[in-house]
Amino acid sequence: MKSIDVTKDNVAFSGNFPHLILICGPCRTGTTALSNVFVNANIESHMQPIKSIRRAKESDKVVPLFKVDGKANLIVVKETIGESKKSEFYNPVKDLVALGYPIAKITVIFVVREPMDTFYSWKRMWGSSATSSNLLKSFQMVADIKRYCIMKDISYIPYTHEIIKTNQPIKVVSKLFDLLQINVAISGSLVDWTKSIKFGDKNSAECAHLIFYDRPPLKFIEGVRDWGSYKYKKTKYDENSFYLPDSIFDIYNSFKMECEQKFSLDV
Repeated sequence: MKSIDVTKDNVAFSGNFPHLILICGPCRTGTTALSNVFVNANIESHMQPIKSIRRAKESDKVVPLFKVDGKANLIVVKETIGESKKSEFYNPVKDLVALGYPIAKITVIFVVREPMDTFYSWKRMWGSSATSSNLLKSFQMVADIKRYCIMKDISYIPYTHEIIKTNQPIKVVSKLFDLLQINVAISGSLVDWTKSIKFGDKNSAECAHLIFYDRPPLKFIEGVRDWGSYKYKKTKYDENSFYLPDSIFDIYNSFKMECEQKFSLDV
């Protein structure tokens, strides 16, 4: 059986290791939108390098190289768990540590979203291939990654997408940057993207610090591209149209409680 694990042959880490902020959560939980906040802060941002390498190996495609040249003091890496393939269920923190990234240089932002909203988004994107069992698996995986961080004494921040529903996004982002000790001017442009180039646009010098390792279909990033800002958007659907196990909500509520405590804000 072929291996889909990421090895040192798949990465090129050179120079000093920058502090790495890993945005991690089940897919369709607002990770891309949060990533775009960091992009608009002009922070070097890598979109799913580990997942892209694993997917490429699984499907026998050209394997991209995850390159960190050490020129920046801070980088952001986004990795999401799910939706269905073996390559999409993994522990990116454990992978980074195995690849030699210093534990002291890693901070994880765990992003979760209300499970029914998340599953509706899965169904909208993937139809019948999206299953509640895989949604549960993705939430359980994120909970396992958190336990791994605790075991390894890796710093993390719990982040519930709904925090920008109950609070002004700029207030949330300001608090998040304080927690991360990011010293950038907090301005409306971090959350108001109407004057920024659209997320994912190619061949723009303004977006040279946004690195993709595969090209996502437009439908996966259209919300971030078209909403014009970092904001909460409730989608309408029949909540009786599907059932999710209680254990998913238990995991979500655990992160939600931690998020409220960490930010001193209601969710």
